[in-house]
Amino acid sequence: MNELPDHNEMLLSAQRNLSFLLKTFYLHFSQDWELTKTPAIDETDEQRIKRLLFEKEIFLQTGLVILFNSAEIYLKSIIAEKSVFLLLKDLKDSYKKHSFFDCLTIEAADLNNVASSISGVTFPQRFNDTYVALRKERNKVIHLGKSNSKAVIKDFLSAFLTLQEEINKVSLLKLSEGLFSHDGLEIEGILASAQDYSNNIIDIYKTFFPLDEILKEIYKLDSKPKMWIQCSSCHSTSSTLAVISKAKAVCLACGYKKGVM
Repeated sequence: MNELPDHNEMLLSAQRNLSFLLKTFYLHFSQDWELTKTPAIDETDEQRIKRLLFEKEIFLQTGLVILFNSAEIYLKSIIAEKSVFLLLKDLKDSYKKHSFFDCLTIEAADLNNVASSISGVTFPQRFNDTYVALRKERNKVIHLGKSNSKAVIKDFLSAFLTLQEEINKVSLLKLSEGLFSHDGLEIEGILASAQDYSNNIIDIYKTFFPLDEILKEIYKLDSKPKMWIQCSSCHSTSSTLAVISKAKAVCLACGYKKGVM
């Protein structure tokens, strides 16, 4: 058998997909976020945000497909690390002299359970829930041409936050370093620019998405965040730390967590 996929390249591909999606997300929303800082004309602020989100429906639905593909590739990379042939639906195909990509592979529906069983990795329940939900929305896009979910806005950000944490395993601050040119910048300049970008992205989350509700759901919290403050862990210059209670908090910029799994 030839053209065997490499598990390291597969993982890198899944991570790059999410980095690309973040960059595209920022390009789509940054100008409209700046617009929301000015008084609305002939509409309320709420109406304007709804209109701007409606104009981005295609991007959000396409994003759900990219998110599912990233999760699928990530799970396959975990299986392939043990043996790429375990991805085959029929192991007998491994003895045939043809391309791996001519063969049928295991069904996407069971991929998270198979990956967990083979690798011994226990995925967070929020990742499993996200994978199942994304697969359903991906199937809708394939068969209907679009997702008909009324919660597409919430689904998109919820899935992105979950997959960023599970697949990229780096903070938004680190991911934000890929959003701008480093030419002529010293390390201090790179870090400062990354903080500015991550601050802006979190503000975009707060402006266009039900962020408090999303955090409550994905982290299985008893209540929504009570307030947002600056994070002393990453010395954020904006309110990036969601305070749920005295014992629970999470920073969306640096990934700091207290009492949150």
